Amino acid sequence: MVEIKWLQRKYSWVERESEGIVKILDDSKLDNRDSAALAGLHKQTVDRLRNGDTINPKHSTLAKILEAHGYKYAVEKVRTPDFAAEIPEAREEYRQYRKWLERKRRKSEKRTKVTKNTRRHSKNMVRRASGGSNARSLHQPR
Repeated sequence: MVEIKWLQRKYSWVERESEGIVKILDDSKLDNRDSAALAGLHKQTVDRLRNGDTINPKHSTLAKILEAHGYKYAVEKVRTPDFAAEIPEAREEYRQYRKWLERKRRKSEKRTKVTKNTRRHSKNMVRRASGGSNARSLHQPR
């Protein structure tokens, strides 16, 4: 299996954003209906988030839930990127990713390619619709 670094480039796979929200929901001792009403969301949205059915919720959903429970959803700068070093690396990873996609597409096309020779009967053969016959005959244009 080929490792595709570009897809996983800067995302933390260790903890999903929703896991912290679920802990806040559990600590609040409110049921999903009340949490949803406070946040201005549908109850099913909170149900899915709490059950783990929603893996990557929208930022606006997270912000609404957090604000309803007294938290602030903020963006924090954690590092100063070195663009001169990171951009060439990111471009190369993206090129490798595109090559991998192209190979995958070609491999898929080879498996699903249907040729004219594999047809069950020729284009000129049609089933007779009248008389209930299952026999095939040559199509005669009028």
